[in-house]
Amino acid sequence: SHRRKLRDYVFGYIGLLAKWGSKARRFGNWIVGIGLVNRVLGLTPQRKLPRLQSAGNPGIRQPVRLLIPNPQSPIPCIYLPDAFTRYFYPDDEAAALAVLRKLNFDVKILPMTGSGRTLISKGFLEAAKKHARRVVDAIDAIDPQGAYPIIGLEPSEIYTLRDEFPDFFPKDEHIQAIARRAWMIDEFLIRQSANLPAFTPQPSTVLLHGHCYQKAQPPADDGQPVGVQATVSMLQSAGYNVEVIDSGCCGMAGAFGYEAEHYEISMQVGELKLFPAARRASEDTIIAATGVSCQSQIENGAQRTAIHPIHLLARSLL
Repeated sequence: SHRRKLRDYVFGYIGLLAKWGSKARRFGNWIVGIGLVNRVLGLTPQRKLPRLQSAGNPGIRQPVRLLIPNPQSPIPCIYLPDAFTRYFYPDDEAAALAVLRKLNFDVKILPMTGSGRTLISKGFLEAAKKHARRVVDAIDAIDPQGAYPIIGLEPSEIYTLRDEFPDFFPKDEHIQAIARRAWMIDEFLIRQSANLPAFTPQPSTVLLHGHCYQKAQPPADDGQPVGVQATVSMLQSAGYNVEVIDSGCCGMAGAFGYEAEHYEISMQVGELKLFPAARRASEDTIIAATGVSCQSQIENGAQRTAIHPIHLLARSLL
């Protein structure tokens, strides 16, 4: 029988571990900082694991001055948190929630993190299916009529809900319907464009790297952009000049690029197109990437900081 490595459990259950670790993050970050975690788990010493951050309390609704004249009643939507942004990049989540609330959406936050992507990626399929059922039950508790859109920030998580949940429950039409109303935040916002205010034009140039899950999305039934093109459309609506890097996978592929035996090939993939493009970009060009893995890979391989596109929308709005 196949024996799993300890790191499979760590990466597979990263949401749970990050939640626990965030309560003692100073100790956890110290352990990571001295390289102990890398050695014990067989990770490359040439990468630093992300540091746990204070997740804050995203459930508190801050009063936000709306730009829309005489706004209608807030429009309900459901937000799917994920462990990566909640515990490691909480500024991304804060920006997303601020944008949605500014645009008059009543954001209802699911009480769990993620859709089980990390469990699937490490082969814990039964655990992933149980997690999927809990996510569906939580959505039903908030929205028993099945009317609210479900929005995510990390492509690997929201697309797992959209693509893998129907595979887990192929004969369940209710879950098929949930999957049909799951959107990346950019896909969702461009579909609301008629109800949104004009953004403050941003003349900056953005060099965008799309996540593999975005690149794999089929055309939408409504004919509107999905995947990388939705991110481009969102940024262009805010006045940015957007250039998409003609690249495939960034090379990180979740935990793959952290694993010692895969580090070199991970970096070779990045060197095909992504790293050279990021290095060539001028200092005043903004580099953006939707995936946490992609952001880490760009920083590690090109020594450039990539930010989530939602921050760029926030700059033109908040």
